[in-house]
Amino acid sequence: AGECAELESQSEALECISVIVSSITGMGQALGLEAANAAVMPLPSLWNTALHLRDNALSILSAVAVAVGKQEAEKLHQVAFSMIDNVFVESEENLYLIKDALSLWLTLLRLSQSYQNYIGSMFPRIKGILDNDFEHVKAVMMVTECYILVGGDAFLSQEGIGETLLKLLEFTVGEVRPKGAMYVSLVLEALLRSCPEKGVSLLLHGGILKKMVRSCVANSNGEKHCEPDRVIVLYLSTIARTLLQSPQQFHNFFLDIPNSAAAAQQLIELFFRLFNHERNNGTPDKLLRQKLWLLSLLSLLPESPSVSLSPLSTCTLNSFDQMMSLCLNIFKCNLDNGSATLAPFSVDYDSEEETVVTGSEEYNVLLQRAMLQDIAFGTDLVECFKLKMSKLTLALGNEAHKQLWALVEPVTLRQLEDIFK
Repeated sequence: AGECAELESQSEALECISVIVSSITGMGQALGLEAANAAVMPLPSLWNTALHLRDNALSILSAVAVAVGKQEAEKLHQVAFSMIDNVFVESEENLYLIKDALSLWLTLLRLSQSYQNYIGSMFPRIKGILDNDFEHVKAVMMVTECYILVGGDAFLSQEGIGETLLKLLEFTVGEVRPKGAMYVSLVLEALLRSCPEKGVSLLLHGGILKKMVRSCVANSNGEKHCEPDRVIVLYLSTIARTLLQSPQQFHNFFLDIPNSAAAAQQLIELFFRLFNHERNNGTPDKLLRQKLWLLSLLSLLPESPSVSLSPLSTCTLNSFDQMMSLCLNIFKCNLDNGSATLAPFSVDYDSEEETVVTGSEEYNVLLQRAMLQDIAFGTDLVECFKLKMSKLTLALGNEAHKQLWALVEPVTLRQLEDIFK
């Protein structure tokens, strides 16, 4: 590129390198270390002396990282993270580089074999990207999700990480469009699945969960400009995960919600109304979501006569017939489909939207690893149902228990009995 006199020609020459490296990967061929070194070695000097070629340098690094694979990609970290850091330190003059820098950042995270603290020390740089607009919310949330999947508790324990993550959620929850909310939900799902204790604490004490409950109430009331059902479904899943993970903390939090009795009724009604909600392009994660919601509703049933009923528990008991009907449908679905596959939450891409394929195989491995920590994935719904029903008799007493089951449709009751025989 240095031998080309015209700036455009210099850029095109470097773009050719990126295309060639990507083509080698696309054909299933490996890029030799000698070739990789030849492509990368001039980049630090070029970064400092040819500002107009910085986007090309970032693209080459992304292509080389994918081409050399997980075993060797870590050797690029010093050069690559130095450039990424520079983009966000000098953000005003590097605005045009943010997209490429985030893409490289995501690629390196997905290809990381292990988490290192120096990777986490970069994360606070991300919080300024959304200060002025949400242009890069998709990439920011995908990078954040990957940090949680790769680093887990080690990442969240680093100084400044919790503060940065909370700021990102304050900026975005209830503020972005529905499509953006889905990418925010990737972060929330990863947080509550991989680091539930720290995640619950962050959402409860940071005011994020209170914001979600307010949005749910506004939707239930049909308020003007309230968030649509497809966003409320995401919030309900976050609420369900929090409730399952830390029930006592959640109940204490909910008592501080203004007019908590009415809010509880609206929240429970939303769980039932949106239980079968479908997104635009089908929902492979629907079954896991429904299982999660049912587990959270079952958790609200009383277990002991000595414990006073919370507003949420009271409303759940009042909707016992509906809950039994939903349980029956899920049990029948599992019987009809054998061991149905439970897929993690994913974003349904619009037809014109650019998908992220770089490191997708490594990303899927990270997701599957996180699924093993998922409270909804790992809990046996049938056994949970049996246990809750047995404790319900003790909690209510025989007479009240009979009255409760008398509310259930006879057909539903008979089919449940047939399943458990």
